[in-house]
Parts: sequence; C-alpha cells; structure tokens
Amino acid sequence: MSAEPTLWSSEAWAAAPDATLLALTRDGSAEAFGELWRRHLPAAYAVANRHRGRSAPEDIVAEAAARVLALLREGRGPEESFRAYFLTAVR
Repeated sequence: MSAEPTLWSSEAWAAAPDATLLALTRDGSAEAFGELWRRHLPAAYAVANRHRGRSAPEDIVAEAAARVLALLREGRGPEESFRAYFLTAVR
C-alpha cells in the first residue's frame, strides 16, 4: 500500500492494518484516522455507555477521539494497539 493515501479505495482503507493507519495519521492523513475511528467506534460507544456520568456517550467518544488524534499528530500515542489506547481514553 504505497500509493498516495487519498487515492486509496474504501476497500484498501478497510484492509489496512491499524499500525499502518496509525503511521499515516502521524504523517497527517485524516482519512487514516477516520478509518481507525470508524473501525473502533462501536467498542468506544459500548465503553462510554458503561462509564458515562453527566456526559452523553457521543460527547465522551468525540472528546477521546480528539485527544488521541492530537497526540498522534504530535508524534505521540500508540504505534500499534490503537483500540486499547482509544478505549482507555474513552474510560
């Protein structure tokens, strides 16, 4: 998968391993992060529903995603195991 990420098909994004998508996100690909987010969104909502207090699950997940994206763009955060990292941020 060495083609320009914006030229990838939806099937190519869906087939890409999380580690590849994380590396592309660090390089500035919003599409890569979008795929990671879509891939792990159901699990994130499940965690948010169990741990919510005064906030709606949608708000909890959105805040966690924004924080993780900011860390990745700074070159920090996970290099693999995105799901575990994202769900920890949701908690």
